[in-house]
Amino acid sequence: MEYTLIEELFRDNFFVDNGTKFRHTPGKKFKLFPFITQPNSAAVLDLDHLVGRFLCQIECKKVESIKANALVDLLKEVTDIEAGQEELFYEVVSHMFFYSDGRIRPLNLQMLEQIPCEESSERRIADYLVDVLGDRIVLKSQIEKAHQHLLSSSNVFERLVLSKLSTKANIDDTVIPYFRVTEAVKILFEEDFAYILETQNRTKDYLVPLLEFYFFTYTAQACLQLNRFMDGERSRNLPLYFCLEWEKTSQSRQCFTEGWQLLQNAIEKIFAHAVVLEILNQTPDGTFPVDYIELGKIIREAPELDEQIATQIAKLTDCYRKSITDCPEMNNLQKVTFLQGKTASEIKYLYDSVRVQFENTGRSRAYNS
Repeated sequence: MEYTLIEELFRDNFFVDNGTKFRHTPGKKFKLFPFITQPNSAAVLDLDHLVGRFLCQIECKKVESIKANALVDLLKEVTDIEAGQEELFYEVVSHMFFYSDGRIRPLNLQMLEQIPCEESSERRIADYLVDVLGDRIVLKSQIEKAHQHLLSSSNVFERLVLSKLSTKANIDDTVIPYFRVTEAVKILFEEDFAYILETQNRTKDYLVPLLEFYFFTYTAQACLQLNRFMDGERSRNLPLYFCLEWEKTSQSRQCFTEGWQLLQNAIEKIFAHAVVLEILNQTPDGTFPVDYIELGKIIREAPELDEQIATQIAKLTDCYRKSITDCPEMNNLQKVTFLQGKTASEIKYLYDSVRVQFENTGRSRAYNS
């Protein structure tokens, strides 16, 4: 695989004010996590509102929202209603399929898709989960199978209602997908997702908890692998230990030394990784994105490229360090030699430069956020 960094592209994407000021803006060429650096942005504390977008993004479609009165009007067109029973019919449909505030009840898979996802932070997380958790073709096939089962197991009235919930195609090839750092949870998620979709009650009760669990699991594993740089293993899960809520713990237990403390140390650095990987992907349009693991694979397969790639990275690192004028701590950094070669050393030096300036300047607020 050919790997070429372009300094002009790096300057165009990162420098502002006529090239005099560096702006840390990841996500243009390489999307790692769905989080933003605005300190006042509200955290997404549950996934209930984004499950519909998650399902629709897999199927490459967009639902057309519907209100109770509009649904009733559509049903009247194909239903014989006795004179004087129109109001009762409306009450029955409204009570069965909608909440009092007008939101549709997520009674089954197709109605889960109708849940609106209006917050941009929730939309980002939904798109992130689609890209990193499973193979979209596999997941789409599982959803289609679940839709067929839903229709075959529903009563006549439910099938009639479901037939009035319309969608339209929604394909955007211009969107950069999130990069999947680890493949270790992919097959397990696909298996669990298929199991949850097998029955209507499982889908209704457990789809959101399933996404919450795998959102945490994938993100935790990605953070741990990023901290291993070129030693990362895409197909392996790294052990994380947890205690149950009622357990007594001590600092000598694995749930302390190899649990949250280990994970917290990793997640504190994710913005530095996001910036570094954005810099490392200032490559020609049409080339595949790379992370640390992929760069390690390139060097192992073609050791003669090590010095060439290291020189390219060093050039951008030097440009970056010269642009940061308010961090004297960065000048104390020493380049470390790694057994993997010069590329590994240059990546770590670039990463440490980014991390140290975040930790010791006014930009720490965005970094911590």
